[in-house]
Amino acid sequence: MMSDIIGKRRDVELVAGCVDEGIDGYRGPSMKFARKLAESLGVKFETLTYQEMGYGRMDQVVEMIPGIGDRHSEANGLMPCSYCGVFRRQSLNALAEKLGANVMALGHNLDDMAQSIMMNLQKGDIDRSVRLAPHTDTPIEGIVPRIVPLRWVPEQEIHAYAIYFGLPIHHGECPHATGAQRQQSRAVIAQLETQTPGARHGLLHSLDQIRILHRGANPDSTNKVKNCIECDGISSKDVCQSCIMKKWLAEAY
Repeated sequence: MMSDIIGKRRDVELVAGCVDEGIDGYRGPSMKFARKLAESLGVKFETLTYQEMGYGRMDQVVEMIPGIGDRHSEANGLMPCSYCGVFRRQSLNALAEKLGANVMALGHNLDDMAQSIMMNLQKGDIDRSVRLAPHTDTPIEGIVPRIVPLRWVPEQEIHAYAIYFGLPIHHGECPHATGAQRQQSRAVIAQLETQTPGARHGLLHSLDQIRILHRGANPDSTNKVKNCIECDGISSKDVCQSCIMKKWLAEAY
C-alpha cells in the first residue's frame, strides 16, 4: 500500500526493513517472503540481525533465560518476549539510523495496537501508552518518528487482502511466545470483540483521547528523555534495559 500511494514520488525513497531475531523455522521463512514482496515492488530490502546488535540469536537467548533468572532477581520470571521486545525496538532504531531514514512505518494492525494498550493499562503505565506510535504530533527526541499506517485495520482484513491479491505471506506463530502476556491479551481482545463489536476501535480511540489529555497536562513530557550512560541511546533509566540484558547475556555465555 505504501508503494502504491507514495512509491512513485521523486522526493520519497521507500526501503523495506526487517529485523532477524534468529528464530529457527519462524523468522527465516517470513524474511524470505518479505524479500520476495519487496523485490516484486522494486523496493530495496535491508536487514539487521540480533547478532550484529551484540545480543546473539534469540534461540540461544531463550536457552539462557532460566540461568539468568537464577542469578538476577529482577530477571526471574521474565519471558522470552520480554527480551525480544527490548532487542527488537533497539534493532529497529539502529536499522533506521543505519539507513538514514526520516520516518519509520511500522506494520502493526488494529489488533496489535489494542493488545498493547490493554497490556499498558493493566500495568497502569500511562506514560508508555502515550509514547506508542504514531509520533506525527509528538516526536520523541533521539529516535526516528514512527507512523502506523495500518493501525485502524483489523488483522483479519489484512490477512484477507493478502490472500485475495496473492501476496507472499508466512503463516506461523513464534515458538517462544507461549505464555507471553501479549498472547493472553490477544485472547481477551478477541473475546471482547466477539461480545462487543468495535471494542478494538474503542480502545484505540480511548488512547488517542488520553494522549491529548496527557499532552495538555504535561506539555513538555514527550520531549524529555534520558540517554543511557552505556550506549547513549534513549532510556527511561540511567542504564537502558537493552544494556542491562546484554550484560546478563555476557555473564551467561
